[in-house]
Amino acid sequence: MAALSVAYFFSARRSFKPSRWQAWVSCRRRALLQATPPETVILLGAGHSWSGVGQRLVEAVPTALRRKLRIIPKQLPLDAYAALMDLADVFITGDTGPLHLAAARRYSRSGRHRFRNRTAVLSLFGATVPRMSGYDSRQPGFLPANQDAPSWSYQAGSPCRNLSCLNKYFKTCRAVRCFEHFDVAGLTELVASHLAQLDRSADDPRRFEGAGTPAPESPAA
Repeated sequence: MAALSVAYFFSARRSFKPSRWQAWVSCRRRALLQATPPETVILLGAGHSWSGVGQRLVEAVPTALRRKLRIIPKQLPLDAYAALMDLADVFITGDTGPLHLAAARRYSRSGRHRFRNRTAVLSLFGATVPRMSGYDSRQPGFLPANQDAPSWSYQAGSPCRNLSCLNKYFKTCRAVRCFEHFDVAGLTELVASHLAQLDRSADDPRRFEGAGTPAPESPAA
């Protein structure tokens, strides 16, 4: 496990379509293929509310990139899932439970293991308001993730977002438009910039204090 280097850990929800992931990868394809060591991997959640989304995401990317992708099985215990998160430099997620697990500080139950706690968290919101459950280390009114790394919240532009979207589990939309206006280029540049600044040999957990680039501004709904 110590030899594993995780650049991204991606957890998707139903409203984030594989086409969005494909656009994300296309923006940084060369960087992902050339700038990361051969042992670096991208972890994908298998999907709970959206069964099979991990495999759909794998099939949406170029063949040359698929060797870096690993799907995390649903049956993985929660503590092992959190440990994998700790290996990731960046955790990308929607408004889901794993968002809060990634943002939480990790401690060893036995006290014999020291977690990195250096995972940057990027949360992507569609219909719901990020300030209700997102983390951001730069925006006022947000709580930062409890990691020694930046956190960002981004809300996509939705032409039909309204107050009823708060009850998202009871919404029955004919067409899901929560992520219709999505700044793929801006967000990939944000993540790439963070990865470029990482010094894996640094051992000072304070190096991220006050650091970090703001997420791109959300488009007008």
